[in-house]
Amino acid sequence: MAKGPICRATGSIWGCWSMAYCAFCVLGTPCRLPASIPAETARTAPRHSASGKRMRFMRRRGLRCPDQPHDTAPMTQKLLEVTLSRVWQQTEEIRTFELSPTEGALPSFEAGAHIDIYTDVGPRPYSLCHLHVVDGPYVVGIKREPDGRGASRWLHDTCRVGHRLQIGPPRNNFRLAPQAAHHCLMAGGIGITPVLAMAKALWQRGSSFELVCFFRGRSHAPFLEEMRTAPWNQRVRFHFDDSPAHQVHLDDLCAAQPVGTHFYACGPAGFMAAVRQATRLRPPEQVHQESFSALPAAEKSGRTTFTVELARSGKTVLVEHGESLLQALRRAGHPPITSCEMGVCGSCVTRYLSGTPVHADAFLSADERLRELAICCAGSLSERLVLDL
Repeated sequence: MAKGPICRATGSIWGCWSMAYCAFCVLGTPCRLPASIPAETARTAPRHSASGKRMRFMRRRGLRCPDQPHDTAPMTQKLLEVTLSRVWQQTEEIRTFELSPTEGALPSFEAGAHIDIYTDVGPRPYSLCHLHVVDGPYVVGIKREPDGRGASRWLHDTCRVGHRLQIGPPRNNFRLAPQAAHHCLMAGGIGITPVLAMAKALWQRGSSFELVCFFRGRSHAPFLEEMRTAPWNQRVRFHFDDSPAHQVHLDDLCAAQPVGTHFYACGPAGFMAAVRQATRLRPPEQVHQESFSALPAAEKSGRTTFTVELARSGKTVLVEHGESLLQALRRAGHPPITSCEMGVCGSCVTRYLSGTPVHADAFLSADERLRELAICCAGSLSERLVLDL
């Protein structure tokens, strides 16, 4: 059977399908975009061409681009409408939100995935803390951040049961490694949300794992009762800052893991820095991280001005002094889809065709950085940077 054409978005050959873009790149056109998304996004975004029948066929079978190790989003994505069906308190500052479909079933996902919830201040990524259930809801744990950008405050203070919300489809930059002989899961604070789903998935598969949770104290520990009563509770250890009897040292924990262990960590910046230090002698491909923030400003570098060429449209945009790549693209009328705008969620990951970018994201691997960048936090060492947009 003859092979099909090369996908214009990724350069991959996609089987024998006669289509311009592979299934991974096609999420459809926007529907009922929230007011927080610029209307220009819908007008300027490339229209991926594929018949609806083929798209449905490939989606049902979970087909995707073979050279994409993590999820990236196109310039447009089809939003899903859900109803806030249940809310319950985990701690004084953390609540669990259950989001049920208003029509049909929600897309499936794997442990480690997150969704974008569209709030009155724009989309924000939140990790799914459960396993996929056919026709079931999505469940997220959200900490109210009084000094954040406003999304968590809006969800805590304004949203009530029955409220209708729009969300993006699940994306996953934090997957379990199926070949690992043992899995060491580490969570700091609200970073327990994706890691909790991973523990459930590994137990279901019969895999070897342990889960170590780091909290300030019992009163700040979400999902504590669920973990204590889970059938895998003997594989859970707790560190409480305020309890001398419950102390776990990251260096000792990581050093004690057998060869071939894969490490997974999610949590705030200080915790993630400690994890990187504790796992520094392990192979990089065996250390998986999901952060709440990207690199500190001191670690970023690059030119103060440079030119960006958009390969598909042939247009050029000057990134001026004091301006980010994201700000320049928005000013020029080419706003990409974004969510966290900190380099941690993957919604703005884009291929670059030439130039030397400066990477400041928290999830792209060294190999992925050879061909992709996160628009929201990337810079450039070269005078010209060509993006596949």
